[in-house]
Amino acid sequence: MVDYALGTEISSLAATAALVVGLVYGIIQLKAMKDQIGVTVFTTYTQRYMDLMAKLPASAYDIRTQSERPQSIGDAELSTIRSFFDLWSEEHYLHTRGLVDRKVWKLWENGIRFHMKAGAFQDGWKRLYDPRSERYDSAFVQLVMRCIAASQVQVNRAVA
Repeated sequence: MVDYALGTEISSLAATAALVVGLVYGIIQLKAMKDQIGVTVFTTYTQRYMDLMAKLPASAYDIRTQSERPQSIGDAELSTIRSFFDLWSEEHYLHTRGLVDRKVWKLWENGIRFHMKAGAFQDGWKRLYDPRSERYDSAFVQLVMRCIAASQVQVNRAVA
């Protein structure tokens, strides 16, 4: 009888250990998969960003060359700037859903803030954004508006 009870205990412990090992392995695999998906998302969005950057002259986004820009942006630039807004809106959506790492979002948000300092992007927003439209989520619209307001404060400080 003692041998049977001992055997049952050992079998039960072995089964529990196997279950724990299996759970730990599963958790490690899920984390690895999540990390890989994060890298894929980051790489995909970075490529989209680089493709859009290649379509714009530096004067469209580099605030140091704003004086070299024509007063208004052309249709091709406006279309590319709309694509930027769409990309940023998607990035913002991924952030609000918790689908991107906080550090990645901060990197993307800093990029949005950088570009929204440029007159071409501010002009593009004024021409493209329609408050009656539901094209962009209200939280994203607020982000863009804060970026514009912050850039105007910086310009006023530089002038003063």
